[in-house]
Amino acid sequence: MSLHDRISAFALKPSAAHRAVIGATDEQRWALRKSGLFAAFIVSDRLQGAVGCLVRDMSATGARLVLQTDRNSLIATAAGLPNTFKLILDYDQVEVDCEIAWRSDRALGVRFLSNMKQLPKKPRKIMPKKKR
Repeated sequence: MSLHDRISAFALKPSAAHRAVIGATDEQRWALRKSGLFAAFIVSDRLQGAVGCLVRDMSATGARLVLQTDRNSLIATAAGLPNTFKLILDYDQVEVDCEIAWRSDRALGVRFLSNMKQLPKKPRKIMPKKKR
């Protein structure tokens, strides 16, 4: 089951605890979020490379990202990102078009503009057998 399938299944079946929280607060989201920690990359033709980030929360409609900034980073804060970009989830090798909904210094919320698309698998290198 892909990451998108897992998140979609979770988003469609809220737990009793979550329903109680939603009823007690002014929850504004369209889909339930699933907390997690997934490595990802932000890619855009407006950037000169990929920007590393962590996906902290994800739903069927969007995600909360935390930028991985160090001295080798292309950008220092979320203010340096374009308003739309592709998000590539490293583990599942899927990509999704995103639009920034909000941003702070190192975090941002994104809306998914497309369905998640599976990236082509990279061919594995076949090493020749060593002669004995």
